[in-house]
Amino acid sequence: MLLRSSTLLLFSVLLGGCVTQQSQPIPVVAAAEQPEGDAAPRDEGWRSEDLPNVDLSADLMFRILAGDIAAQREQPGLAAKSWLDLARRTHDPRIARRALELSLNIGQPQLAQEAAQIWVETAPQSLLAKQILISLLIRANRLKEVEPYIPAFLKAPQRELAAFYLQLHLLWTPKADPVQVARLTGLLTAGQDKMPEARFARAVMHAGQAQDAAAIAELDAALKLRPWWEQAVLYKAQLLAQRTPPDAAFDYLREAISKNPMQQVYSLTLARMLNEASRPAEARAVYEAILAQHPEQVEAQVGVGLLALQSRDFDVAYQMFFSALNHGAGNGNLLRYYLGQIDEERHRPSEALAWYRQVEGDENRAALERIPRVLARMGERDAAIKALADVPAVTEAEKIQKIQIEGQVWRELKEPLHGYEVLTKGIAQFPDAVDLYYDRSLIADLLHKQAEGEADLRHVLQMQPDNVMALNALGYVLANRTDRLAEAETLLTQALAAEPDNAVIIDSMGWLRFHQGRLKEAVDLLGKAYGKMPDPEIAAHYAEALWKSGEQAKARSVLDAALKLDPTHDVLLETRKRLGL
Repeated sequence: MLLRSSTLLLFSVLLGGCVTQQSQPIPVVAAAEQPEGDAAPRDEGWRSEDLPNVDLSADLMFRILAGDIAAQREQPGLAAKSWLDLARRTHDPRIARRALELSLNIGQPQLAQEAAQIWVETAPQSLLAKQILISLLIRANRLKEVEPYIPAFLKAPQRELAAFYLQLHLLWTPKADPVQVARLTGLLTAGQDKMPEARFARAVMHAGQAQDAAAIAELDAALKLRPWWEQAVLYKAQLLAQRTPPDAAFDYLREAISKNPMQQVYSLTLARMLNEASRPAEARAVYEAILAQHPEQVEAQVGVGLLALQSRDFDVAYQMFFSALNHGAGNGNLLRYYLGQIDEERHRPSEALAWYRQVEGDENRAALERIPRVLARMGERDAAIKALADVPAVTEAEKIQKIQIEGQVWRELKEPLHGYEVLTKGIAQFPDAVDLYYDRSLIADLLHKQAEGEADLRHVLQMQPDNVMALNALGYVLANRTDRLAEAETLLTQALAAEPDNAVIIDSMGWLRFHQGRLKEAVDLLGKAYGKMPDPEIAAHYAEALWKSGEQAKARSVLDAALKLDPTHDVLLETRKRLGL
């Protein structure tokens, strides 16, 4: 997003950190186009006759130097206060403007308001001073004080008005009176019906007050003035996407794409919206259409990569992330982390470690957490323990997470009893940590500590009755280890109702149906789970159900495919041995 060097726009942006009213979408805003022939000179904010006749005394000189030195020594608060004090003493608009800039830079709107007020008082003909003061008063929710300055504001050059209108929605505070917001927006845009930016400002105001029909009407008016204007098109699409179903937004963006085939932003927005609407196949098709025309389009590469990763299409995901990284994607550390995860899934631990060790920034901790488990899976016991020590743990949440990782490390090292002991000590230290009980129940199942594992899961459900993971885990344990199939069905039905598309829960229900002797249902459910997530354990369940149903060839094919991906997986090997394959 390129911002013009408009002073007014600059000050509007410096007032950032604001939000629009309610939970309406915030429009993507770029700089306003400059109307042709509007080359008004820059408003410096004062004339020579405005400047005060002030003697440059030693005291005044000292204060000016003190303000400058504070700014140079990176003491912006002291610098802003020093220059504001000078503005009060001298009533010089040049000093008031400097005080204003310093105050905005440190996020002190009250100091900025006083400086702007002095600037307006000492240079009353300055449109720029009035425009900035209007912005500050709106931001401070002092709406009644804005109106006297509006007539002068409307005399500003159109390029300045356009920039202001596109940023106006950033100025309203959540507590602003909606009636006053509507009134001031009307006054600020009065007589500007032929300016698309003014129409846009009104549209955002209406949307902020949940008046979507009025907002879309204003956007349509703006689009008549400037056909297929990007800001208006994208904001209209956002508003249409809030409707149920959101198909009108998708149809509108498809029309925009057909009319503006060179505008990638419409295709990218459509793909994002389709993904947000849980239509991943359509989103991927749009991203792939972009790549067919622009193979190096980074956002489309990342989009296809994420959707491929979601569907466990690891080879495509790897190719897309690797290409995006090589083409300078801005989120390089996150892509390296994803590439490490993909190599883990593809059973390439050395490559995964290489990626994780390159990850820096915000994703560094997540990568450090993965490294001990990968080393443990490789059988590198000492290296895994050393890598575990490198995982920082300062907050309580981080300490609990590190205990979980240590438990998983011992599990990967085929020393589950050690992991069980680590988690038990962790529970003694953090008795309310639900995740520690859940993790210990999983290791208890490996150790055939059925009663202890069941007790841990019931404790989790006592603390969190709707915990889907615990509902599923307890239901699965009961189905797999006991004859309490009716209770297992109750738990799994509740879990599946909460997350009907969760492959892990579908697998658990399919495995329950297998133990109930309802083979057709078992095969259907396990096949569905395997299609969603070709996990080795799901593959083992699916193959066993197929085998017992008389589909031995298909069962063998499923097992063989799973073993190619993970030839050492315990459950797969045990299932193959039991079936005599």
